[in-house]
Amino acid sequence: MRLIILFVMIISIFVTQIAFSQDNFHPADTNHDWRITGHEFDAYNNAWRNKEKWPEDPNPIPMDYVTRAGYLVSSGQKYKYDETKENTLIWQHAPLMSCKAIIDAGASNGDGVYIIDPDDEGGNDSFPVYCDMTTDGGGWTKIMYFSARRSLSTSAVTPENLNTFNGIGKLSDSVINSLLTENHQMLAVYPKDKSKWVNVTWGKNWIFKENLNNTPQMCQNFIDGGSIKRWDGSIEKATYSTTSSVNSSYCWKFSFSNGGDGGIDLQNDGAGQSNASTKDVSQTAFVIFVR
Repeated sequence: MRLIILFVMIISIFVTQIAFSQDNFHPADTNHDWRITGHEFDAYNNAWRNKEKWPEDPNPIPMDYVTRAGYLVSSGQKYKYDETKENTLIWQHAPLMSCKAIIDAGASNGDGVYIIDPDDEGGNDSFPVYCDMTTDGGGWTKIMYFSARRSLSTSAVTPENLNTFNGIGKLSDSVINSLLTENHQMLAVYPKDKSKWVNVTWGKNWIFKENLNNTPQMCQNFIDGGSIKRWDGSIEKATYSTTSSVNSSYCWKFSFSNGGDGGIDLQNDGAGQSNASTKDVSQTAFVIFVR
């Protein structure tokens, strides 16, 4: 009889362990998408407070499960399972894809360094990058800053330096394009005065690429293809210029309707600074972000 009871207890423990795993999702993650939303956490937390039974084990809900769920929500909602950890630490925060994704998830702590994973479940590792979370709505991922002339490249150039506001470097073109959301926006911030910035909306058909043909048509040509907004709140339509024959791989220039050049101008003609122009700052190296 004792052997039967012991056998039943072992089977019960085994079944409970299987129930606990639920493919290793946290019990608060009710739709099993590796994200715990604020609504999911509220429901889980309320069930714990009211001592209610939760649809997924363990029951009653342990307080440390609630605490861990709250941490994951505040860290950006996305999480992963780490079998090398113990207890509730098996559920680890997983980096989001961009600074925009972080601010949208309510996980922003202001300007500074964040870990992002642009290819999400792809094979590339996550990495630290500087995020501007305050300028013009925030959610900007730093992609480039060159204060001195150099030849730009489609590949990454010292990307490890991009975790500071004025660190010199550039992400690869492929990563930059993966960071662009629907409207393909780019922000240029004046390093000597962060309150001065230019926000260019390229439009969904624009991509960040290098043209290797070295022809006068190397600048993408779209009349009224986007808009340019400055820190003073002024907004104008943007005209992509192709009038120059300079051998430039990256070239995006705009003309203000009241005269004078303005916008973002990244060139690969030996003058490869991350330049931008405003009405009172002409062709000066700016720190470049996208969202």
